[in-house]
Amino acid sequence: MKLNILIVEDEDTNAKILNFYFTEYCKVNNIENFNIDIASNGWEALGMYSYKQYDIVFLDVMMPKCDGFKVLNTIRVIKKNDYQPYICMVTSLGEDKHRLLFKLKGANSYAIKPFKKEIILNILDKFVKNKTKKDKQNEIDDIVNSFNINFDDFYKEESLKDDIAKEHIVPISAVEFLAEYDDIEYILSDIDDISYILENLILDLDIASYSMHQKDIELAFNKYIIFLNSFLSFERIVSPIYNINNKLSNLEIENYNEEDSIFIVEFLRGILIDLRDWKNKVFIEQTTDNIFYIDDSIISSCTELEKIIDNG
Repeated sequence: MKLNILIVEDEDTNAKILNFYFTEYCKVNNIENFNIDIASNGWEALGMYSYKQYDIVFLDVMMPKCDGFKVLNTIRVIKKNDYQPYICMVTSLGEDKHRLLFKLKGANSYAIKPFKKEIILNILDKFVKNKTKKDKQNEIDDIVNSFNINFDDFYKEESLKDDIAKEHIVPISAVEFLAEYDDIEYILSDIDDISYILENLILDLDIASYSMHQKDIELAFNKYIIFLNSFLSFERIVSPIYNINNKLSNLEIENYNEEDSIFIVEFLRGILIDLRDWKNKVFIEQTTDNIFYIDDSIISSCTELEKIIDNG
């Protein structure tokens, strides 16, 4: 087995600890063909990722210059031969809001500092066993597809559960739903005119540019609220989006600490991505079997974002 590991950590001691654990694991498990690289910041990590395919990335959240979420976002956008690495977020943040955001942003697991050796080894062991199984089935290209779906929480007996009470909603496919609307192209025009703005926000939004983009964020949410209100089916997610947009109108991000600022930006980005992808799958591609599939993700993100804004 060949195993390429990337450690992205700006604290030298933590990087050495992880390096020691990984080296010891590989030797104990007779993995001779392994390589461990260390990046001290996000920009260096992205440079290394651009020319080497890594199997697993241990990615620190709080780093100068380029934080872990920017690296995670970029890696998930870049697909090398449709291959994606298993990404474990390395963090001192262990609250439910952090776990939720890791999951929503496409991470596969997380490790809390100071490290517990058994947790780190469990994460690595699960990856290696899955990789070994896939290798034997000659399905190496498919290995990460399952990782993108699953979120491993090694700190809880069960995977992260939303605290949102889920209403019983009967699924309806996009094709069946849209069959009732003859004027859908006219209705879609309400949000098509912000497609360019939305894509720029998803790509460029960060703490430094938040104030510059604040009006565009409010515009995007307002457009989606008007669009959602064109139907009788989506009132469940209109209210949380409306509440968040009201709070954003008075939000001054410079008044928040770095951690909260990062989470505000990333929850906002996550909501915008969800809305964009939902529009495409329901109204453009018409491929989803359940037009309500995004509801819980949107509601959870808005709930956590509201808590951060109110408590900041």
